[in-house]
Amino acid sequence: MPLLPSLDQQLRTIREGSESKFVVSHIDTCLSSYLHDHHNRDGELLLGVFVDGAATIGQVLDGLRDEYRQIAYEMGSNRLGFDYDAGLAAIDSLIAENEERSGNIFDSSLEITHEDDDGFGEGCQAWFLIHWDIPEEEDEASDC
Repeated sequence: MPLLPSLDQQLRTIREGSESKFVVSHIDTCLSSYLHDHHNRDGELLLGVFVDGAATIGQVLDGLRDEYRQIAYEMGSNRLGFDYDAGLAAIDSLIAENEERSGNIFDSSLEITHEDDDGFGEGCQAWFLIHWDIPEEEDEASDC
């Protein structure tokens, strides 16, 4: 049984950005092939962090931060309403909110992998969805 039975509520934060509200939520922990509807829509960024039964909450959240920084850099600012700093602040807030529990095991029901494993196969990931508000398009008729 996972140490954190209600991750949706416990690993979630909302941060007001300069123009958008950023919400970071843990949505599932599973193999990527079991993650349903795993494509990004406007105002969404889905990130996966590899986990096993020895991973701590702190390691998972640090992994989330690293994954966000890498993907956001590759993505650039071409996503409507995306604000890199506001997204990073939301993740940092999530890390700070869970500081007291950072040494706790993320999910003790997961198998522990070892460094000498052959590396083949699909690893389990903790999946997080970052969602932000998309600015509404201004009505051209309202300029009259």
